[in-house]
Amino acid sequence: MTHLIPPIKKQSSDFKKKFLIISDFDNTIVEGFSSDATLTTLKNQDLVWEIRHSEEPWSDCMQRAYLEMKKEGIPLEALKVKIDELKMNEKWPELMEFIRKHSDIIRMIILSGSTNLYLGWFLEKRNYTDIIKTFYALPTELDDELYIKIGNIEHHCKSCKADQCKRQNIEDYFNKHPESHYDKVFYFGDGKNDLCGAQWLREQDILFPRVDWPLHKLLIENPNAVKCKFVPWRTGEDILNVLKECI
Repeated sequence: MTHLIPPIKKQSSDFKKKFLIISDFDNTIVEGFSSDATLTTLKNQDLVWEIRHSEEPWSDCMQRAYLEMKKEGIPLEALKVKIDELKMNEKWPELMEFIRKHSDIIRMIILSGSTNLYLGWFLEKRNYTDIIKTFYALPTELDDELYIKIGNIEHHCKSCKADQCKRQNIEDYFNKHPESHYDKVFYFGDGKNDLCGAQWLREQDILFPRVDWPLHKLLIENPNAVKCKFVPWRTGEDILNVLKECI
């Protein structure tokens, strides 16, 4: 199988090294799940319980929540306020400022099971649109009948759920940017759905799984699941310290 992340190109001393950061969003950049912003607006607690315990694709669950929002007459602005109130995990603001400071050599993209609506609101609120110009999240559009219509990011991976495959997101990114070559790729994540994407990393790249979260536990059980080194993190400072050594 051809590896989709381009190999290192030898560069003269006149060229700066280039780095790519790939990051999850929920429970990585921000505390908790951004989808809770929707669920916490609902009065129908029976439905909330069903959604939280469902094994269905998350996009299907959220579509049920949006229909309930319409039924209960909850305005879109109330949802946006919830997203604006999302808290970042410890030391992540400092990590993001480091990335901004080195934006001439660092490119950052987000792969998220959240929605493009939420991510767009968050990036605008936090003034990160200058350093994150590309992100993959579940597509949404405003709809008179459904209130908010949510879809999946189509893929053909048999290992991932129907709504998203992060490995295919990476493939899509490099297909759209064939000229991009990175000396090292850093991947920040926490969930099981980050493993498929992380398996595209090369030996010289670094994976950062959140300590004691599902991705970390999977790697403890099978450390050979990825080709690269992995460095567990508890706060953004743990990641920042490694980046400072590498950049």
